[in-house]
Amino acid sequence: MRKYSILAFVFVFALTIMEVFGLSLAHAFNPVFFAQNACQVRLAKLTYGGTASPVTTHTITIPATSTGNTLIVTATWAAPNCNLTSVTDNASGGSNSYVTTNANGNYSFGTTSIWYAKNVKAGATSVTISSSTCVGEGVGVAIYEVAGLSATSPLDQASGTGELGRSTTANAPLVTPTSACTFIVSAVCVETFVTSGTNAFTNFVDIYGNGQSYYLTQSASGSYGASWSLNSAGFYSASTVNFK
Repeated sequence: MRKYSILAFVFVFALTIMEVFGLSLAHAFNPVFFAQNACQVRLAKLTYGGTASPVTTHTITIPATSTGNTLIVTATWAAPNCNLTSVTDNASGGSNSYVTTNANGNYSFGTTSIWYAKNVKAGATSVTISSSTCVGEGVGVAIYEVAGLSATSPLDQASGTGELGRSTTANAPLVTPTSACTFIVSAVCVETFVTSGTNAFTNFVDIYGNGQSYYLTQSASGSYGASWSLNSAGFYSASTVNFK
């Protein structure tokens, strides 16, 4: 009897804990719930900046990278046909290898590009972006260091849009993740100015008015892309990429 009393106590205790945290028996026996909450993908570091000066190359100082993480670089250049041609960093022994996601947005005022480096080396403290065709007002850059992504093939889905009609809302293209544990990035370059984000993405607006966002989800269902409110109607281009 003592054995069954102990088991009953453990069961009641477990139910109490589940109630405190708002869980149910459905959660307890739902493998999807545990798969989602076992997700180890997380934003480790975020750095952003830029320059208002017309440049073809720009360097951003970042916190020292950690081994095995993924670096995601978004650039919103206030010039047409200005997609990145290279991204490098100052990692010891040579730069990490950056590749384009091909999620480029391009319109008559500006462009958006997203690149990434997988399974990075520790200790890189700056990232340099370059474009051989850039002529314009400046560039806004965001650099995300993400932990928990695949060390071999983190890129999942990518999409970019060209010149979209004048609007007071800028909508990034949608991606539909194929993984239950994913990190999604949207970037936008606008003719006018971003005032705020309008959906579940965590948003910021840099000093050049180019909105950029990140969003971490543990659900494989649905399609995702950031949206921004603009101070007045204008053209825009945008990109969205998710990593697994």
